[in-house]
Amino acid sequence: MADTMHSSRATALEGDGNGPAYTRDNGHKITGIPDSLCGITSCNFGKTHVESAKIFLESGVKWIQYREKSAPIRNMIHDALEIKALCEQYGAKLTIDDRLDVALAVNADGLHLGQEDMQIDMARAHFHGMIGVSAYSLQEAVKAQEDGADYIGLISFYPSRTKADAKYITRDAFAEIRANIRIPIVAIGGITIENMDELVRLGADGIAVIGGVLRMPDPHMAAKSMLGKLNGARRQ
Repeated sequence: MADTMHSSRATALEGDGNGPAYTRDNGHKITGIPDSLCGITSCNFGKTHVESAKIFLESGVKWIQYREKSAPIRNMIHDALEIKALCEQYGAKLTIDDRLDVALAVNADGLHLGQEDMQIDMARAHFHGMIGVSAYSLQEAVKAQEDGADYIGLISFYPSRTKADAKYITRDAFAEIRANIRIPIVAIGGITIENMDELVRLGADGIAVIGGVLRMPDPHMAAKSMLGKLNGARRQ
């Protein structure tokens, strides 16, 4: 298991010092993830999606996910276009959660699919960027890898206001998933500066964060602190 963990983490974490490698090795496949920290936008913490994206970007985060579940499509495209422009300004990558139509409309760098969204091969027929898939179990993670996912979004580790109904993954379950998955694993769900070290030790290649930054009194400092910890882990 140790060799498998080392190999996968090397793929995701070795880069130019500013984040993991992000390169194509065939028509569609992406090697690595854009950054070890993915900042996910939210309107649940007194900020707009654009404002929350700007907090992450100003703090040095190079990977943003736009996550909106219920707004009208025009509003989603409007927000995503603003965030895409900010990402280009800061040299970051933009992933769209769930919505292939929005990802195509704004020429996003990535698309993240849930277990109830369209299948990867259907998305690949139209979208040629990075595609990640949420997984709650070993079976779902293995299937996503076999179907051609570029990374796994592994949910959920700790209680989270944005994923109140999420199932939780135990340490033993994570270890089993890590041993069987060669593509990057991005951990999500209630992650904060206080508990993220455990996930890095267990073999997470990246961390996705929402409230762990946006609900903090100084969200910029929270994001910078998380980045500092991840960069330190990458240098070890």
